[in-house]
Amino acid sequence: MKTIWNKGKKTEADHIISELLKVKLADGRWIANFQNELYFRALESLANIRLARVDVLKTLGEMVKRDLTGDEGFEIALNSVQRDSWKQNQEWTAHFPWYVQLKEQIKLPFTITVCKTTFRISKWISYERKILNADLEQNAEADAKRAMFSGLCITAKIMGRNYYEAWENLAPSVGAFRGIVELTYNLGKHNWSIPPKPKCAVPHHLWVALFPEKGQAELLNFTVDTSGIKEKEITIKRMIALQKNAKFFRKLAVEEGTIDSLLLNSVRLYTGAVDERLDHNALLAWWQLAEAITLSSRFNGDTKTVAKRLSWYCHKWKLDITGINACLEKIGEHRNEIVHRGFVQYVDEDDCNFMKTVCERAILWLANNRNRLKSLDVLERVYQFSSQDSNGLDDIKTALKLIR
Repeated sequence: MKTIWNKGKKTEADHIISELLKVKLADGRWIANFQNELYFRALESLANIRLARVDVLKTLGEMVKRDLTGDEGFEIALNSVQRDSWKQNQEWTAHFPWYVQLKEQIKLPFTITVCKTTFRISKWISYERKILNADLEQNAEADAKRAMFSGLCITAKIMGRNYYEAWENLAPSVGAFRGIVELTYNLGKHNWSIPPKPKCAVPHHLWVALFPEKGQAELLNFTVDTSGIKEKEITIKRMIALQKNAKFFRKLAVEEGTIDSLLLNSVRLYTGAVDERLDHNALLAWWQLAEAITLSSRFNGDTKTVAKRLSWYCHKWKLDITGINACLEKIGEHRNEIVHRGFVQYVDEDDCNFMKTVCERAILWLANNRNRLKSLDVLERVYQFSSQDSNGLDDIKTALKLIR
């Protein structure tokens, strides 16, 4: 197991653990106050690994049982807790609604595979009774505008130690699936609406039912803005396009620091942007997508660099792109006004539509060149060399020959 705390942080961690053990109540709880919240949060923040609050609580409880103390005792107890926890790992089957209408006689079920996860699309008839028999519908938050079993049913399987973890493990693939759906329906489209409404073609599902191999089924609710959204129709032509687009993402793995992870993150952020109803929130989401695409963490998110790198994706358009960099810089300034000053009056839907078009171009380029982009470092070199003219590129080519 990876060391939980670096040498320089062990002293602080040891102090916090000792203090938390001192104030632990006889019934196993802690008084809810800011001091204890600070202790828990600091213990998690000092760690090299991801420490979930529930794991911290269980580990401290295990330390009391085994009369362990200090940071070393915490590590021993955490190992024990995690071993016991992994014994509970099992397969979960998720069912959730997909808010589309069948336009034609599409043969159901059909499947779409994204991130090595197979999504089975079917009618509700096979699963509605299963969910009702588990008494899960009483836990679903009511939506007067939408029946619980509206649209079609999506089914997927995932591993997890509990239903929260199962959903967390499935969520990245679901996000990528939704991104593919939005790109299939929305690619190249501009939207204007008064009053404002989300621009997504298919809204996020309101709930998901999770069934374990052994144990009790659970239901999770989601807060979703569906203002003014009408259910889209899915035709045979649209289904074929969806399956074709999904091929780019079929075997992609969610591994940080790779082109695959960048592409998956991009389509998820794309979905987040079209889910937004208010223009200023949408612009923040579009700029976040732009920052991800341009690897902004490597240059501290400088607005001009984001604009310059993003504008490069438009260089092969069959139109005059004079001034596109200035356009993106101005939108970036609007974004900074929102973030740093709370000013939203300069933002409108045209800004969002402009960003949508350019970001779509970038996502398509990344997808089409994924096999040639062996790493994020290669993409970084693309950005660095993209500002060179023909002579500059020839010089680089010559220099590389001399080196190799």
